[in-house]
Amino acid sequence: MKTSSTYRPPNSPIQRAADAFRTQYGRGPITDANGLITDPQYVAFTNQAIAADEKAAADALERSKRNMNRVRNAAYVAAAVPFVAAAAPAIAGIGAGSATGGGAAATSSSVLPSTSLIPGALATPGGASMISPTTAYVASEGIKTAGNLYGSKKGADAAGKSAELQTRAATEAARIQAQSSADQLAYIKRQSELDRLSKRFTDKQNYGLSSAGVMNDFSRYGDTSFNTRASELSQGRTQDKMYGARQNQMNYMRNLLGMPQNELSVYVEPDALQLTRPTLPDYVEDTTPIE
Repeated sequence: MKTSSTYRPPNSPIQRAADAFRTQYGRGPITDANGLITDPQYVAFTNQAIAADEKAAADALERSKRNMNRVRNAAYVAAAVPFVAAAAPAIAGIGAGSATGGGAAATSSSVLPSTSLIPGALATPGGASMISPTTAYVASEGIKTAGNLYGSKKGADAAGKSAELQTRAATEAARIQAQSSADQLAYIKRQSELDRLSKRFTDKQNYGLSSAGVMNDFSRYGDTSFNTRASELSQGRTQDKMYGARQNQMNYMRNLLGMPQNELSVYVEPDALQLTRPTLPDYVEDTTPIE
């Protein structure tokens, strides 16, 4: 994955970390020819910034949840107060009817059946006070509203948990992306080190091969020159001896006739063979750090 081509939403943790890096250092990240980030300072800064951003987001989420719970509980209490007040007369009427029922009523249940709260059940056993339809309807609606509030609370809790899961997923994705960038930078650095080491080894090997080739050429040329001179010396000396033998016979006759004698040797040997050894430059090590 190329870091330079990774999509960054306008308000993502990575984008905020990059903006903070530019603000603090006045520059962007260092990249290579392929657009990959090769700036260890940038990677370290963004990792710290993203971690701090994640912690701040988690703290803000917890504060928001606590505030939401306080507001929701207060709303529940405020909504339940009118219905409790409306149901109070009905509950009082149920108690009065149970008290006036006498011994006959004592054998029956002194608690109002649940159907007495429904419109139409207007009397209680033992001559209890009548409950008006309005009071019964208000009590029924209060129970219904309490159930709706309980369902809303459960729905709000589920929505809060869903938002928390989404936040955790986004945070984990940002962390994985930052870790991937750091791993990618480490891989690129290692590959660059291996490339430089390989190039140095290749350069030194090529220098050794070139030096060996030059010395081989010199040795071959020297052997050829030495053999050629030796052959010329042998041939010249042989021919000179043959010439001296002929002149020796002729000098005998010339001596009898009183003529001057000829030289017996006229061969001039060539100069000694001289070979200049080639001078090779010293190999210069590359001192550039590989890390």
